[in-house]
Amino acid sequence: MSRRTTPREAFCLGTAVACGAVFFAIGYRALGIAHPAEDAYILFRYADHLAAGHGIVFNIGGPHAEGATDFLWLLLISGLVWIGIDVAIAALTLNALGASLAGWVLARVCWGDEQRSRWTRAALALALPSVILAGGSIAGYWGFSSMLYSALILLLFAVAIESHGRGVLLIPVIGVVIALFRPDGVVVGVPFVLLGLWKAWEERILSKYLAVAAACGVVGSSYAIWRWNYFGLPLPLPLYVKQNAPDGSGWGAIFPGLGNNLEWFFDPVGPHWIAAALVAVLVYVRFWRDTAARRLVLFMVPVALLLLALAFAVQTQNLEFRFQAPAHLVLLYALVAIAGRLADRGAALATLTALVVVVAAVTPSNLAGVRALDLHLSGTWRTYLETLAPALGASMTRQNVIALTEAGAVPYWTEAQVADIVGLNYPEAAVRPPTVADVRKLDPDVVFLHQGTSLANHILVPESERGGQVYVISPERLASALLPARRQVLERHPTSYDEIGLLNVQYAATVLIQYLSESPEYQIVVVDPSGRQSFLHVWGFKKDWAFREDALRAIEWSLDQANYRPYLDVRRLRSAQTPATNGAS
Repeated sequence: MSRRTTPREAFCLGTAVACGAVFFAIGYRALGIAHPAEDAYILFRYADHLAAGHGIVFNIGGPHAEGATDFLWLLLISGLVWIGIDVAIAALTLNALGASLAGWVLARVCWGDEQRSRWTRAALALALPSVILAGGSIAGYWGFSSMLYSALILLLFAVAIESHGRGVLLIPVIGVVIALFRPDGVVVGVPFVLLGLWKAWEERILSKYLAVAAACGVVGSSYAIWRWNYFGLPLPLPLYVKQNAPDGSGWGAIFPGLGNNLEWFFDPVGPHWIAAALVAVLVYVRFWRDTAARRLVLFMVPVALLLLALAFAVQTQNLEFRFQAPAHLVLLYALVAIAGRLADRGAALATLTALVVVVAAVTPSNLAGVRALDLHLSGTWRTYLETLAPALGASMTRQNVIALTEAGAVPYWTEAQVADIVGLNYPEAAVRPPTVADVRKLDPDVVFLHQGTSLANHILVPESERGGQVYVISPERLASALLPARRQVLERHPTSYDEIGLLNVQYAATVLIQYLSESPEYQIVVVDPSGRQSFLHVWGFKKDWAFREDALRAIEWSLDQANYRPYLDVRRLRSAQTPATNGAS
């Protein structure tokens, strides 16, 4: 005889299904309006190549390169691609599963025990929309792993607090999953496993816990040994890239990522109101005298350590604060849990106060999430590159070579050999400063760079010549526009990034600008995407490249928003084998 589903189980399951379904619907709509984010495309290229049997490589036939730090995310996406699911849909599906998981975890703490009143549950449930509006969701709609990653950390936090008996054994298992998911997951997973020792001792299963933890340690160590042997470096390339920071002094030199953490915390979509409410409620219940509240605070330490670790690194491409996203959901869980316990005490005023605090704390970030979604779904962040990349890629073969600083959309849509001079797929540039001689050895057919404030715009395109979006300039003009400070960096012939005082992307742009200024065999094109004299991108096309004129026409064509094609449209055209350059030439 089958067991009947309890009201709590039905509520949690319904919340999980609703969160996953809504997340997928929003993400699918976004793919029909715009494209995944630039850096999401980097991992997508790796995933496609792995699914096709080429190994973890950025270039087919090229060396193993780990320019994608989300290892388990890469494997999961590749598996879905291998069975025939589109790579962006695969990422969306996995993030939707993350939204379901986060919704289920938060629904459990909203429901509480069987004595909790329905009004308390209903009020606490107003925090549930945060799953699809904050804490990793917004970056997840852009194709990053942030929703699933945040949900896994939230699950570990909940298991560490709620588990009893053999359930405690899940702590090291989930911990190693998170550590394999992303490198910074180690900062979260290891402290949780150590805290789990205390719970295992309390539950009198310490020997079993140690055995499971040891097995998980073997798994993690084996992976570390394998990846060092496979890639030839102990760390993923992005971690080398992010170690390099501009010159600074004071706290900025010690903690180059501290500013990003503060921006996240105080951003409209950030958790400052949630954190303030949590502190207020903890003080109100005198958490130092409350065993459950003290435990809640203690198990937040691993997430605090994650934020501390992020403060030591330059957080490039931190779209929608995706690196800090797990902390938002953990803070939310803690607030709902402690406010719910306060409401359960039965005093009418305490109950009302607790519920009002929760609703007031989550509403601002949720409203900011709605605004962020509206901007995304209205196509506000569309770029000409998203239209140009498929058109340009269709003109290139594996024999062509591209040297660039923007390693996302442009490489994804082509089979050409791509060298990211920033270092995300080009190990030489990740561990030491590249040189003009390195680029010359590559002999690229196409050079593409974001100038990274390397050029004096008034020299690059004088006022008298402005009026369009595409400018063909001479190598001499490009050379004269390079800022003296950047030229001086090159003249020092640095052998270490410690000698440079620039971000990798800034130095890479400087090197490519110098290369083009010394290379008369290239036609140099400056693009002002916004038409507001930003002159963000510089292109160089070999004059003898057969598709040079087509590429120039494609740039002009892609700048016309009427020609914009969102991701799903481009994918349908590719599937139907319709040339992606239709209308570009």
